[in-house]
Amino acid sequence: MVEHAGGNGRPRKIKGDASRILRQYLCRDSLISLRTLKIKLAKKNVDVSSSTIQRHLINHGYKKDLPLATPMLTNLQKENCVKWAQERLNDNWKRTVFSDKTAFCIFRNTVKR
Repeated sequence: MVEHAGGNGRPRKIKGDASRILRQYLCRDSLISLRTLKIKLAKKNVDVSSSTIQRHLINHGYKKDLPLATPMLTNLQKENCVKWAQERLNDNWKRTVFSDKTAFCIFRNTVKR
């Protein structure tokens, strides 16, 4: 039986260190453009096109997504907030604890992996 020798096709231009460099730039600035990434890689002696970088990022699970827009409060919701606050003007606020299940993003990272 003949075994496959492997190594078919063109060698990848982005491998190892270049991939790690891309990841670091994306961690620092998730809104960085492909053109800027290309320039930064060129300074590290990695000469690749923007489309090669894009293909590499897609193959590694990066997606170009913008955060969902949050709808503004309606007039009814605003009125309810004011009503709630007026009802609690004389509450003992030192004994009041607020909690919710809201998730906060400490770093603005819109790149999904």
